[in-house]
Amino acid sequence: MITLITFILATLFFGGRILYLFLRKRKTVNLMLAEAGPTADAKEEDFRTPVPVRVGDMQMDSSLEYFLVKNNCMNPRHIYSDDVIGVQLFDDDFTIADVKQGDVLLIYLDDDRFHGHKIRVMDYPEGNAFHTYYYIGGKIQNSSEPHAFDTIRGVVREINHPYTNKSIQS
Repeated sequence: MITLITFILATLFFGGRILYLFLRKRKTVNLMLAEAGPTADAKEEDFRTPVPVRVGDMQMDSSLEYFLVKNNCMNPRHIYSDDVIGVQLFDDDFTIADVKQGDVLLIYLDDDRFHGHKIRVMDYPEGNAFHTYYYIGGKIQNSSEPHAFDTIRGVVREINHPYTNKSIQS
């Protein structure tokens, strides 16, 4: 009888722990997509609707907003398709004036060519806009036009490679 009780208690204790770890690894959150390539190539994706993403036990900073990257035009910056990026959004303490050359920007567009978020590298400011670029074949490709300050939402601060369980802080 004592053996049966011990077996049941051990099963509940260790089985519960195993179930908890299993469910934690399967943790899923809804994230918006961020285009990391030419917006002309993004016609098939809906960049305005969140998608479920399995993040497992990835540590998510509550001060950042997270996005799922699509396409490979930021590979030289170690941001790959299906990576999860953490973005520091602008607020009273962090403003457009804090952006530095080389920062990866989160930009929101809603025009006749593209609807949703995209990421680009800040090159230099001009007036009330930033000139930006991305990469094609590892070579810099300038964006077709500067991005107005009011379209820029924040700066990428964290890159997570969920399939390799690695995280990069910037």
